Amino acid sequence: MRPAAAILTAGLLREVCLRYCWLVLFGLLIAATPAPGAESYRVERLAEGVYAAIAVAGGEATSNAFFVVGDQYVIAGGAHLSKAGAADLVSAIARVTDRPLRYFILPHHHRGYTAVDFDLPTGCEAVMSVQTWQILSSEVRSIEYPALFFSEGLTLKAGRGRRSRSSIFRPTGTGPVTSA
Repeated sequence: MRPAAAILTAGLLREVCLRYCWLVLFGLLIAATPAPGAESYRVERLAEGVYAAIAVAGGEATSNAFFVVGDQYVIAGGAHLSKAGAADLVSAIARVTDRPLRYFILPHHHRGYTAVDFDLPTGCEAVMSVQTWQILSSEVRSIEYPALFFSEGLTLKAGRGRRSRSSIFRPTGTGPVTSA
């Protein structure tokens, strides 16, 4: 028969080991959880005020995006955005500028994918072709954000002088919008 002190020590040791293992596991989980926007996009400067937000494997982003920093606001664009992916894009933009996101260009939408393109960043207006709007409108989910449509082409200017950016988009519906 063992002394009582030895039994308590063995039980106590087992409890301490279990708690330590749980603490280490919890710490690893916390360390592996990225900050919002931190791991979903890698931002690359393409030109003055023009950035590519490259989707990082394992993040919330499902495709690449872009944004243009204008004199007073930001224009961003991308497709297949989930709610978390949209939040991460906003976080990535906030690491570059404090200007507000005003317009979000949604170049296309694939019919039947209701988990994406319905939770665009809040506080901005969506810009899309009439064809994209028609496809989104035919989905089960309803569109909760304000939208601007174009049918023949669109030019957006994000500023004047050296900060002026202009792009022309031609609508394509389910395929990507092309720029010229």
